[in-house]
Amino acid sequence: MTDKTLKEYLIHYGILTCNSTPTIPNITDLGFHWSDVTRLIDNHELFYCKTYKNRTTYLSPEVYYLLKQCKKQKPMSAESQEIHQLLKNNTMETSELKAFSFMQQSEYKKAFDFLLKERYITAIQNGRFINPNWSTFVYTVAENWEAYTPETVCTTDPVEQLTTILQSFMTEKEVRNFLK
Repeated sequence: MTDKTLKEYLIHYGILTCNSTPTIPNITDLGFHWSDVTRLIDNHELFYCKTYKNRTTYLSPEVYYLLKQCKKQKPMSAESQEIHQLLKNNTMETSELKAFSFMQQSEYKKAFDFLLKERYITAIQNGRFINPNWSTFVYTVAENWEAYTPETVCTTDPVEQLTTILQSFMTEKEVRNFLK
């Protein structure tokens, strides 16, 4: 598959996961490869997060901006704020973030995962290739990603529009629970 096909898929369906879920297919099930995902990340055409059940989730720009309007972010802990502050002016890989945060591994992981789940941070570009099917990411705050991917969504009812997009994978009740 090509990244154009993945991009089209994201535009149409809005959400994709890295690993299998009962509801949303993963990149492999759909015939995509890691390089398809990283190309879209490098082009700022995909928002990487953990907003769906704490799983690696890929959002289309439209779904990202709709979620921003209708799914309130939880407040950051002190540790999350520290990592967020580090990423405001500097893009970094995980290893750099760990080193500069001076946090214990468990403390760091909890704060970092929270930031991904609440969409405060995202991958802005591919990092080092570990093997053909995996690489590191370079992270930044969501606002920096937004600067590359301006909002194009114009709606008076973001919940309705998001529900319409996600109903191909989720029931209306599942969408409501997802937005809590």
